[in-house]
Amino acid sequence: MAIFHMSIKVIGRSKGRSAMATAAYCSGEKLHSEETDRTFDYSRKSGVVFSEITLCANAPEDYLNREQLWNAVQTVENKSDSRLARLFECALPKETNLEEQKEICRKFASTLADSGMIVDWSIHDKGDGNPHVHMMATTRPITKNGTWGSKQRKEYALDKDGNKIPVIDPKTGEQKIEKKTGRKVWKRVTVESTRWDDRSNVEEWRKSWADICNSYLKADNKIDHRSYERQGIDLIPTIHEGYSARKADGVLMRTEGRHGDIVGRNIEIKKANKELVGIKLLMGIISALVEKIKKEIEKLKLDYKEVRNVTVGELLQRSRSLRTDDGTGEEYRGQGGVNKAEPRTEIPVGRTGKEDKRYSEQTSETRRNEGTKRADKAVPVKRKGKAR
Repeated sequence: MAIFHMSIKVIGRSKGRSAMATAAYCSGEKLHSEETDRTFDYSRKSGVVFSEITLCANAPEDYLNREQLWNAVQTVENKSDSRLARLFECALPKETNLEEQKEICRKFASTLADSGMIVDWSIHDKGDGNPHVHMMATTRPITKNGTWGSKQRKEYALDKDGNKIPVIDPKTGEQKIEKKTGRKVWKRVTVESTRWDDRSNVEEWRKSWADICNSYLKADNKIDHRSYERQGIDLIPTIHEGYSARKADGVLMRTEGRHGDIVGRNIEIKKANKELVGIKLLMGIISALVEKIKKEIEKLKLDYKEVRNVTVGELLQRSRSLRTDDGTGEEYRGQGGVNKAEPRTEIPVGRTGKEDKRYSEQTSETRRNEGTKRADKAVPVKRKGKAR
C-alpha cells in the first residue's frame, strides 16, 4: 500500500551543518569544499540510483555541476546563522518503477524551480521496500543577470489607508528629518524577497507531492497529504523510521534479539491499528443489524395499529377463509354438502363493563337452556340387580 511521507528541514550554519557534506551524502559522490578545503567522499555509498539538478529561471548553466553549485552557495551564505539549503525527504510509491519515480521527482522539482529555487535531488532505493528522494533546494533567489539576490528587502510601512507612516521625534513631536539629506523619515519594515519561509507553503508542497504521486497510482491506492485526524480516520499515525533507526534496529536484532525503540513502536502501532480496523468493522456490522431491527419494530408497530381496530369476528372470518380455501375461492364442504366452517357470533373487541356483564349473562342463559334440552332427550338407563 502506498504511503505518504514528507519531511522538510533547514540545513543551517547555526547547527554546524555543511551544504557540501549533505550534497555528497545525498548524491553518493565525492565533493570538495573550497570553504574548508575538505573532501566529502560518499562514492562507496550504496542505494543511490539516480541524481539530477533542476535549474530555475536565470540560473547559470555552471550550476548543473553539483560541486560548483554548493561551493557558490557556501560562499554567498557566509554568516554564522545563514540558511544554506532546504532539505525535502519524500517517500516514493513502491508501486512505481524507477522511470516513473524519476518523472514524479522531476515534476515536483519543477514546481520548486518555478518559484525560483535550484533543486538538487537524488533517488535512494536499497531494495528494502523504502524508495525515497532527497531534494536540496537553495534558499536565495537568482536575479535576472544570474547572480544571487537578497533574501530580504526593506519597504515602507503603510497604515490601513495605504499611506506611509512617519517616524515621530519624541522631543519635537513632529516627523523626524535626516540631518545630512534633509529628507523626512518614514517607518520601514523588513520583507522577505520570496515567500518560501511562509508556513502556508508547507501545506502546498505536501499537497503538490501527493497529487503528482496519485497521478501514477490506481484509484484504490491513493495517498493523502493530510493527517489521519484531518482525514477523520480513527487510526494511530506511525513514526518515520529513516535510515538511522533501521540500522540501529538491525544491530539490536542481531546482538540482543529485540527491535529498536522507533521500529518497535511502529510494530505496536501497526498491530493496534489492525485491531482498531477489526473493531470498526464489527461495529459496522452491529450498526447494520440494529438498523434492521429498528425497521422490523416499526413494521410491527404499523401491523399492530392495523389489527387493533379489527373485530374478533373479522379475524375468525379471515382464519376460516385461510382454512377452507382450496385455491378456487370456494369454501370446502364435507360429506353431505355441509359446510364445516359454521358461522359464529361476532364478538366486538373493546366492550364496556356493562356490555361485558350482559354478554356473560346471555351466555350463561344459553348454556342452561341447552342443558335442559339435553336432559329432556335423555333415555333412562335400566340397571341390573336389586334396588337399594
